[in-house]
Amino acid sequence: MTEQIFLTGQVEPRVNGGGAVRRVLRIWRRHLTLFTVIVLTILVLGTGGILLLKSSYTATATVVIAAPSTDPLAPTGQQPAD
Repeated sequence: MTEQIFLTGQVEPRVNGGGAVRRVLRIWRRHLTLFTVIVLTILVLGTGGILLLKSSYTATATVVIAAPSTDPLAPTGQQPAD
């Protein structure tokens, strides 16, 4: 069995890599404030950047006007036989 000493001076027993999830959660809890500050800063800067952009609306349309056909399934240029 090996022991691992952290900066806090605590000794934690480690058996074959066990407790990895607990260690990750402990690191997450230790740095939760830092993660929160970073996420909120990015969110505020991104929102501010979007709000500062000038609104622009662009639309393009193509309109095709064709003579009505009596049979929409007829090949192009042919009229139905009476």
